[in-house]
Amino acid sequence: MIAADRLCKSYTLPDSSVTALNRVSLCVPRGGFAAVVGSSGSGKSTLLNVLGLLDRPDSGRYLLSGRDVSRLSDRELSSLRARLIGFVFQNYNLVPRLSAEENVELGLVFRGVSRSKRRRLACDALEAVGLADRLRHLPGEMSGGQQQRVAIARAIAGSPELILADEPTGNLDEASSAQIMEILEEQNRRGVTLLLITHSPEVAARASDIYRMTGGILAPETKNSQRGIQTYETGQNKLLP
Repeated sequence: MIAADRLCKSYTLPDSSVTALNRVSLCVPRGGFAAVVGSSGSGKSTLLNVLGLLDRPDSGRYLLSGRDVSRLSDRELSSLRARLIGFVFQNYNLVPRLSAEENVELGLVFRGVSRSKRRRLACDALEAVGLADRLRHLPGEMSGGQQQRVAIARAIAGSPELILADEPTGNLDEASSAQIMEILEEQNRRGVTLLLITHSPEVAARASDIYRMTGGILAPETKNSQRGIQTYETGQNKLLP
């Protein structure tokens, strides 16, 4: 599903430059579950943005669902992103004035889904995350855990092949975090590829494979050869054939 080889990304600041990705290689098979851990500023969010087609690397090769995205236009990237990827963010990114149902529908508007179908898909997604009784509630009328479940419903309503989650439990208590992870893991059990960024060792431990980001360099902490995940050359961070 995800095959990234030697991705590099740097940012120029007024008095210096920052290397956010330093020859990063990563392979997550279709239906896999991987977690990336690391301190703030290590490059995790940059990696997620590149894998989510929100940003382009300076160099390297990235195949998403078997397609080399390096030469796609912005319009093509936008279309591929809407069709294949669901995003879940730490701060939920819900529109305060819209109800739970309307927030979920909003993610389907960009895919050109008809109004009647949007409503049906939104209701089904909210029911799947246990919020069938909160369709008309505004974000401010819900707890943090409920808001994150709305965000997950928005991510899964379009039946994505890949979910990218950036600190999905970062603002939640232990009970809500466990609930959110169970919902995400259920999507993974249904065949959706899952990659999440987290500071939590407990959350990361639930993944089949864990990678650590340090100063823009990605290295594996665990591997599960039984699931057919490719290994990496430790130290050089290079995807092996």
